[in-house]
Amino acid sequence: MRWIVLAMGLGWAALASADRIVFVPTGSKLLKNMMRVEFQTQLTRKREDNRVYLGYGLTKEIEAEFVLDRIAPNARLGTMNLSYTYLGPIIDTSPGVTVGVQDIMDRTREGRLYYIAFTYRMGLDGRYNSGVPLELTLGGGFGDRGGLFTGVVIPLTWQFRGFAEHDSRRITAGFEFRPIRGVGLRLMWRDRDPMASVRYVTRF
Repeated sequence: MRWIVLAMGLGWAALASADRIVFVPTGSKLLKNMMRVEFQTQLTRKREDNRVYLGYGLTKEIEAEFVLDRIAPNARLGTMNLSYTYLGPIIDTSPGVTVGVQDIMDRTREGRLYYIAFTYRMGLDGRYNSGVPLELTLGGGFGDRGGLFTGVVIPLTWQFRGFAEHDSRRITAGFEFRPIRGVGLRLMWRDRDPMASVRYVTRF
């Protein structure tokens, strides 16, 4: 039983390791040869905006993420995020440090952002969270949406966590449920707009 819980916790950590919370970049990345696919959509009736992400850990330091963005009634527009992690976060010791650019082609609603992000991981002791750390991100950037940003990810159990972020303009907050290893289901609100996403992470 202990090994099952440990495996689930490791799977959860892999799912949490990424270059962004929702929109805010973090000081961590997908591991080498790890791939994440995410479909994100608005839940309001008046809008049919959605976005598809495909991220991949190219090396121990570099992650690339392809983005297909649709703002109804327009066709999908492709762009890319690229990040370099100088130092990965060490729990209760030192933050992860990442520099990068989001929306290289400047095609999303948020616009291009050049940034540096610091992510702190703080170990939590508890019966239910299986040692999954709390993550706090601070950073800043310049570009179409330059300014300071922040975000936090709080594990409630190994399957369930809450998150919130502020990208210097808008607040996004919600919850993620992980029914099986590598799969994350999210319900969130960006200001007052409800959103949902499905994520899948695997490693080759």
